Amino acid sequence: MKKAGILLACMVLFFSGCSKLDKKYAQLPDDVKALIIAAKKGDAEAQFKVGKIFETGEGVEQNFAEALLWYGMAADLNLAKAQYNLGLMHGRGNGTEKNPATAFARIKQAADQNFAEAQFTLGFMYGGGIGVEKNDATSAAWYTKASNQGLAKAQNNLAAMYLKGIGVEQNTVEALKWYIIASDAGDEKAKQYRAELFPPIQNMKPELIEQAQQLAAQFKTAGAN
Repeated sequence: MKKAGILLACMVLFFSGCSKLDKKYAQLPDDVKALIIAAKKGDAEAQFKVGKIFETGEGVEQNFAEALLWYGMAADLNLAKAQYNLGLMHGRGNGTEKNPATAFARIKQAADQNFAEAQFTLGFMYGGGIGVEKNDATSAAWYTKASNQGLAKAQNNLAAMYLKGIGVEQNTVEALKWYIIASDAGDEKAKQYRAELFPPIQNMKPELIEQAQQLAAQFKTAGAN
């Protein structure tokens, strides 16, 4: 009975395609092998998941080279989150030489597909001149895109830019609006800045504070719809 069970398992593995796996994957858990089989067939989501597993070392030995390989396949199939993760790896120098320009290019691919985390990161990269020429106005524009998708950390950064007039015309109403939105979404920095750090907001005229509150409420209502 035991031999029959082993034979059945071998047949399942054979017909599912495990026999075609490279030897280097032979000792991996069966669930990872199954993902690799799907990834080899061109499944971008499976390719991304395999890349993530190797990047994090979740259930396998961490291997940045493998992560880059599988993320690269999914990125070439235009999967935004794979493009983003691939860009981050190039930016950090994980498994490859650190290359801010390549990181920027890959992250922009994801941002152009409306991937909010990538849009936030482009805002940061333009603001710091990382992999691209520094441009505060473009930084603010990307933070705005991510903010409009509800990303609280982008909303916090955008609020600071409006407060200080960096890349945008200084506007304390817009600054307070975005601090309200970000802090209500749970961003701790926004809560702190809104409450303590910026006297210009605390000293605002009541009608301007009310205007900012109304704009924040309109944003949240629009998002709920």
